[in-house]
Amino acid sequence: MRILVGIDFSRPSETALEEVARRPWPKGTEFLLAAVVEPLDYAASQALVPEFAKTKAEAARVRIERMASELAERGWPVSSKVIPGHPRSTLNAIAVRWRADLVVVGSRGLGPLRRLLLGSVAAAVVRRAGCSVEIVRQTPWGRRRPGMRLLLATDGSPFSLEAARSMARRPWPAGSRIRVVSVSQPVRPLANPWSIPSREAARLDKAGREAAREAVETARGLLERSKLALSSTVLTGDPRSQLIEHCRDWQADLIVVGSHGRHGVDRLLLGSVSEAVAVHAPCSVEVIREAPPEKGA
Repeated sequence: MRILVGIDFSRPSETALEEVARRPWPKGTEFLLAAVVEPLDYAASQALVPEFAKTKAEAARVRIERMASELAERGWPVSSKVIPGHPRSTLNAIAVRWRADLVVVGSRGLGPLRRLLLGSVAAAVVRRAGCSVEIVRQTPWGRRRPGMRLLLATDGSPFSLEAARSMARRPWPAGSRIRVVSVSQPVRPLANPWSIPSREAARLDKAGREAAREAVETARGLLERSKLALSSTVLTGDPRSQLIEHCRDWQADLIVVGSHGRHGVDRLLLGSVSEAVAVHAPCSVEVIREAPPEKGA
């Protein structure tokens, strides 16, 4: 497994690296720590005070190499880079060139309004990365228990089931627990002649709940190989708000979602479930972007 960790020397990026360091990973995993320096800042400082620009770049290299050595002390192969560029696009470009399987970035936690901005680095990486992405954030409830609480969201789509397979393949800290959640979105008739008739709405509503239960059971079957404690639940309502609320209620450490659900265009929409959860959840979120196996393969 190849894991790219985005570093900007902020406390959130240090938290992301600490989270990476404390977890078990598959045998043979290697890491790349990448710090992306804004080119305008570098160019301006180089033009005005060349020695300052050189010192600043060298200081960044020293800091990231020190961070890499701390991870290497745990026995993992680690390399580091300081690269000029725009973090939103450059991190994804590095991930492609290095053939990363997972990009890990910290969340600045800038509050409800700032977190809605499309221009944030974390949101841009989630939206455009060609591989899986994890946004790491500290939870309000801390981590005072053994293992991790892992929340898997599934809608039964091939991509959400691939997220379950990805979880099953990975090692997790001893004592970790997995909860599988599926959300049934209710169908309600509207009071106009062109709306869905009440009887048809009730039928669709029931079918949605049954599909959610089936999605949960299928995901549970895929996760049995993990040998972790499993639980599951089916919720009703808007998937975005229900998943975030359940994360708080269960005090999850990590939510895992597929890159998009039943409709492929979901990954292109700002309002997609995976992106909404990644931006607004109070815990870390991993968006799995592993293509499901082709039919007949």
